[in-house]
Amino acid sequence: MHHESNSLNLLGDLDVPLREAVQRVCSNDVPRDRLEACLERVMDAVPSDIPSPDREAVSREPTVHLSRTKNRRRWIFGVTTVAAATLVLLIHFSMTSVSLADVAQAVSRKPWIHMTLRGTAKGTAEREEEFWYSPIRNVSATRHNEWTKFSDHTLRVFCSYEATERVLYRVPEFDKGQQSRLADFVEAFSLLLANGSAPDDPLAKLEFLGERRDGLTVENQKTQKVTETGREWLDYTLTLIIQGMEQPIKVLFRVDPISKLPHLGRATGQQNGQSFSMEATFDYPETGPEDIYAMGVPRDAKLVDRVPKDDLARLIAGVAAGRVRFDDFRAVVVHTHGKGPSWRNHQVEVVHRKGNRIRRDFGFFEVDPVEPPQDADMRKWWTGRAKEAQYQPASIAIAGVERMFDVRTINQPDGSQRREAVAGRPLGTGIDAEQWIPSFYTLTPDYAGRPPLGVPSQNKEAIIEPDRGDGPEGTVLLRVATSGRSDSASNPADNKKRALPGGWRFWIDPDREHLVMRWDMHGMSHIVESVAQSPKGRWYPTRVRRTSSRPKAGDDITEFYVEFDVEIPDALFDQEKPLPVEELFPKSK
Repeated sequence: MHHESNSLNLLGDLDVPLREAVQRVCSNDVPRDRLEACLERVMDAVPSDIPSPDREAVSREPTVHLSRTKNRRRWIFGVTTVAAATLVLLIHFSMTSVSLADVAQAVSRKPWIHMTLRGTAKGTAEREEEFWYSPIRNVSATRHNEWTKFSDHTLRVFCSYEATERVLYRVPEFDKGQQSRLADFVEAFSLLLANGSAPDDPLAKLEFLGERRDGLTVENQKTQKVTETGREWLDYTLTLIIQGMEQPIKVLFRVDPISKLPHLGRATGQQNGQSFSMEATFDYPETGPEDIYAMGVPRDAKLVDRVPKDDLARLIAGVAAGRVRFDDFRAVVVHTHGKGPSWRNHQVEVVHRKGNRIRRDFGFFEVDPVEPPQDADMRKWWTGRAKEAQYQPASIAIAGVERMFDVRTINQPDGSQRREAVAGRPLGTGIDAEQWIPSFYTLTPDYAGRPPLGVPSQNKEAIIEPDRGDGPEGTVLLRVATSGRSDSASNPADNKKRALPGGWRFWIDPDREHLVMRWDMHGMSHIVESVAQSPKGRWYPTRVRRTSSRPKAGDDITEFYVEFDVEIPDALFDQEKPLPVEELFPKSK
């Protein structure tokens, strides 16, 4: 990321304990285009001759890395969420005088909420950004320097403009994180008011805080009335001790005692002897920006419309629908690199899907295989062979929130050891569940044949080519090329995106529920060599070949042996204590 002189990169500058603490408190979902860009960079950096499982393991990492990326706007959202979380904590520790219901109702009645955010860190110059949110109109807007954005969350479309470029983009909104964090502020109160009164345990109601509640300790807190500039305010203040930090953070939340409306949120502290501060001020105007032009964008600015239309819209929607509508299944997934027969493999993967839940397990064999007969039914052979493996969970995803697993060795009192799967923290991208793609998407039959297309996106252009070229018969060629500025890049120097030589290419078969029969990306071709249908008629690949343009890389073969008539218990998807896959595969005596 480009760094301007005197720019504020608060999260990136903080030491690890403080940075992780802020990340626990701040709700920062990963924007769709930043996730795709990071995946592009990581996958480009991995040699194509690494076997599929290892490459897919690398492809999981961007989700983790992105949560720590020095995003230009991440610090902006911090104090708003800190303010909301702080209020919740104070109520949890017996806040008095102003009820939560009063505050929430007062906020929701206002036609517009306007927030101005200012921050300094390590002696850098002050930085300022403005936000608007209308609960009634369900629109939000942001302005910082020469960058402007307006989002209509009902139409699920946003407009983005950068004055130096003088180009206005209109883009579909798939990322829930696009909505202003002021919406989170209001929604937090709505959750707490579900029964018309403040609950005994408000933190339990605020699931959006997730594991950010862990590691926080309130050292002290108080409520007091103060007078400032001739006005009386009610202040909620507390000192937070955050696990891993040497010094606590002081947080203030100020409310108008008459209107019950939030007025100020402030977080201050020290890092290595230098102070930092974030402060948000709230006001509630009767009017706000009705569209992006009302925010000063010239009406003669060039408009680039990324909202798909007609055949293009149907093609993109068809691929997405094929993923979402796929049947529940268990798949034995076998990878082969080079020309060796697949039956020699000492590893296997098993993937289960049930509705919007999906789980991936690694399997390892302790006994060498016996070569099957030449005329063997390999689907039957592999589903039987898979029952002999020892498994460890790799990932469980529910409605777009994925948790990776590690394996921990535990010493038993008798001196023996046992292995236990340990779940990492949830990795939510903020993308709507219908648009979400698992990190291991090339290893599941429902997603391997319908990969992420990268569009609609602000900095990518999708084109239906009139000629399918050397693609499979009966397919339509969709080409995706980099074009224009990324939504996350407000500085002209950040607009230079990695070029896609020739673009990404997807050959889509509309007659097979928009199955992608071939896709070329990053010098690799994924070619569907055989297909099948589920009992309900859903098309999926049974064999995919991945070839590389790099010399001597060799081909990777992925085979899917899918069962649709098996019982898939809900306990498989328990992210805290998942049911071992071995319990579904009773060993023969």
